[in-house]
Amino acid sequence: MIRVRLKLATAEDMPREEVEAVEPAATGDAPVDFSQKRLLLVEDNQINMEIASMILTQMGFALETAENGQIAVDMASASEPGYYDLVLMDIQMPVMDGYTATRTIRALDDPALASVPIVAMTANAFAEDVQAAMDAGMQAHIAKPVDIAVLHKTLQEVLGKYRTIRRHIWRCLFRHLLLSGRSNPVNLRNLQLHLSKNSLAS
Repeated sequence: MIRVRLKLATAEDMPREEVEAVEPAATGDAPVDFSQKRLLLVEDNQINMEIASMILTQMGFALETAENGQIAVDMASASEPGYYDLVLMDIQMPVMDGYTATRTIRALDDPALASVPIVAMTANAFAEDVQAAMDAGMQAHIAKPVDIAVLHKTLQEVLGKYRTIRRHIWRCLFRHLLLSGRSNPVNLRNLQLHLSKNSLAS
């Protein structure tokens, strides 16, 4: 009987090209296909909601709506991870404003739900309003009245970045599994939460 002792590879043992194979892909991906994406539109003004809904559905999005921040939080927290690809959030709303709703979503226990991209779409368009949206945990700010070209460009950028982040998460998971043994199991929830929060904030 022949016994062979195998040593688990470390990062130093791996050829550089194999390590690079699990690093994030370079930018320049194809445009995001909006017809494969579902948005949650949060807007308390019925006319604004109808106009935005028409624009977004013409872009190809599947769309669901909420009339205030509390309803948005309830819908997001009750959804399956990945059900909503992005939330378009008004700021000034009754019951719960957009900033509070965003912070509440970011505090959800499930990192997949907590890290959904959120974009402010509001008439509050001063520099301090943009900064307030970022501080609340949003990824971008779109001013009303909405410029359709700006809306399209912003949604492409945010969804494209989030697509890259999701790939990064799985590459990091693969790399972790490749470089570690059963004695060092990956905590997928913590990995996803860490990467999503830090990448979306950048």
